[in-house]
Amino acid sequence: MEYRVRCDDGSYKWVLGRGQAQWNAAGEPIRLVGSTKDISERKQTEQALRDSEARYRLMSENSTDMISRHTIDGVFLYASPACRSLFGHDPELLIGRSLLEFVQPDDQGAILRMLDLAGRRVGVHTQSYRVQNQPRWIEMSCRVVCSVELGTDPEVVVVSRDITERKQAEAALERQLHHTLILQQVTEAIRSHIDSELIFETAVVQVGKAFGADACMIKTYVASVPPRIPVMAAYSISDEMIDPDLDVPVIGNPHVQQVLASDRAVASPDVSADPLLAPMRSICQQLGIQSMLAVRTSYQGQPNGIISIHQFDRPRDWTIDEIELLEAIAAQVGIAIAQARLLEQAHKQREALDYHNQLMRQEIRDRRLAEAALQASEAELRALFAAMTDLVMVVDREGRYCKVTPLHSDRLVQPAHELLGKTVYEVFPLEQADIFVAIIHQTLTERTTQECEYSVTIGDRELWFSAKSSPIADDRIIWVARDITERKQAEAELRASEERWQLAIRGNNDGIADIDLLHDRAFFSKRWKEILGYGEDEISDNNNDEWRSRIHPDDFDRVIAINQAYLSRQTPLYHVEYRLRCRDDRYKWVVSRGQAQWNESGLPVRFVVSTGDISDRKQAEVDLLRTSATLAEFSTNLKHLHRLNVTPFESIEALCDEYIKTGCEILGFPTGAVGRVEADSYVIRSIHTDIASLAPQQRFRLDEVYCAEVVRDRRTVCYSHVGAIVAMQNHPLYLPWPSSRTLVRRFLSMTRCMERCAFSHSSPAPILSATSAKSSN
Repeated sequence: MEYRVRCDDGSYKWVLGRGQAQWNAAGEPIRLVGSTKDISERKQTEQALRDSEARYRLMSENSTDMISRHTIDGVFLYASPACRSLFGHDPELLIGRSLLEFVQPDDQGAILRMLDLAGRRVGVHTQSYRVQNQPRWIEMSCRVVCSVELGTDPEVVVVSRDITERKQAEAALERQLHHTLILQQVTEAIRSHIDSELIFETAVVQVGKAFGADACMIKTYVASVPPRIPVMAAYSISDEMIDPDLDVPVIGNPHVQQVLASDRAVASPDVSADPLLAPMRSICQQLGIQSMLAVRTSYQGQPNGIISIHQFDRPRDWTIDEIELLEAIAAQVGIAIAQARLLEQAHKQREALDYHNQLMRQEIRDRRLAEAALQASEAELRALFAAMTDLVMVVDREGRYCKVTPLHSDRLVQPAHELLGKTVYEVFPLEQADIFVAIIHQTLTERTTQECEYSVTIGDRELWFSAKSSPIADDRIIWVARDITERKQAEAELRASEERWQLAIRGNNDGIADIDLLHDRAFFSKRWKEILGYGEDEISDNNNDEWRSRIHPDDFDRVIAINQAYLSRQTPLYHVEYRLRCRDDRYKWVVSRGQAQWNESGLPVRFVVSTGDISDRKQAEVDLLRTSATLAEFSTNLKHLHRLNVTPFESIEALCDEYIKTGCEILGFPTGAVGRVEADSYVIRSIHTDIASLAPQQRFRLDEVYCAEVVRDRRTVCYSHVGAIVAMQNHPLYLPWPSSRTLVRRFLSMTRCMERCAFSHSSPAPILSATSAKSSN
């Protein structure tokens, strides 16, 4: 037996005792020989194993990543609750099914190879795949646990997480990089030539090839009277180039007018179906254009040209990426067109250079005076630089370092003396240098202070700076940068922590309540409040009574009992369905599931509960019960009608009497009658009523009662109120109920039933009618 014994120091040890007794002839024990073994270390190991398994279970059940175990060929042996958000199935529905059932066919081969690789090697293997029939990417990391560790067959332990957003971001980044490279090629082609004619010929070829189009044209916009858009350069995949003398009108051309109206591209996937191109359809047919994408080029908000891309062989759906890329290219071409026009204007102004030379000499004298003042100002700046703890630099319009404070060199990418004379393009990557130059130009153009934050890598450290740039001359700015690395690191850690928590909450459609049981405080997620119809700031997050006070009185004792039973560990799971009061004081059915944490003393300290709205399911259950009752009543009525069809009657009067009596009982009507149409009259044949003034053989004219419509149309007619029939308001059929004139609900007439009886002959069919004066029908 195993038990504990007390030691000299007052502590207890676990021991294992074994023994053998001896008995005398009378069967009495006379001797006992035994051994005792210290098993404290084994007991401690067993307790540590139980604690480890409890921690693993808690982590697995509450992790946003799915933790699962599989056979070597991928069959599920276990799956954590996170599988609901990844696959849309409960864990128990996955057991025994293969992982490949949830993987798109194109990715199944990679999963099989990974499982095979994991089965033959030791280590962790990672693979991404797409979920079948869902736009979702999953990343799984697997490791084979050998039989030596488990004492069973080898298993594959897999941790899976949703990486859809990361995949989408990678795809978007790849598209953006592709567009950036194309835009860079076009920009370099424009900048690599001085001759404006070569600039546009090079640019039009680059654009046409980048878009894989059949043709591309760059036109210039001339604001003459009337305005014109002559072709500057054209590209075509065929040997026959587009006619450079092509004259496309502006007036009476709504397509060109819309293109010139804004910097947004105008896409025409099918030229023949575009109403804007209707006036130009003959020209498009002549050129063989089936699809077109056009955008204006502009400079300082004014149009100065048009870039158009053409497709000859088919209609083409222009994507948003293509449209945005063409708009970006148009911005560069617009600047090039403006520069070409400026060069042309400069050529025309050469004749006036002599007059301007005198003005230039005066400007030189003024500049020398300004330089002298600048030198005096620089002397003042040197003293200021020496007293500042921030990085201070003077940079010109091209981004060239003119002055750099020698202090705090450990925060500089290069020593101060090596930076002098260099541009930011020689120090930083291209994209970051472009950002710095843009800020410099904006500072000089607007003559205002600009602020920005940026990071640089110095050695193995990433430093963050907050910088301000201010103009100090026509072509120079002062750049003051403060080290904010510690602040950025703190913000990143706080943001990561918050994102992990918010991601866990947003990934679950249920509302989350995190309850501090020691202080009786609770945090309620935004979704928990939305289920009850509240906004995020309308319910206090520190009051657990917000939950208890909303439980339906009929459910309160049951819910509290289940709650206490779980927290006292009398039940292993917390799952309860009940009603909560909403903002509009109505009650809503919800289901709550939870997981608690207990301290070393066994007291619950934290309780995380997810609550989901199941009102629709509860209403469906009520509707199902109501439908079942209706079907049962309908079945009973069918039995009554079947009894009439199989029962022999002595006379037609007996048949009619039984039919009208049974019909009134089924429909709940107090009065019913069977009548016969004779010429233009209606004669009562049989009647079931407690009104003495109505009896068989009474005759009424068809045009005075409802019967005319029934006979004419041969169909059932229902009246919600016979008082609405003018001919019936003072008729003997209606007068027996003067006190309930407004309470008559239905007046029902039928022909179908009696047509199956002995009245089937050439004369008009009998009429079966029933009347109800009950207010509840």
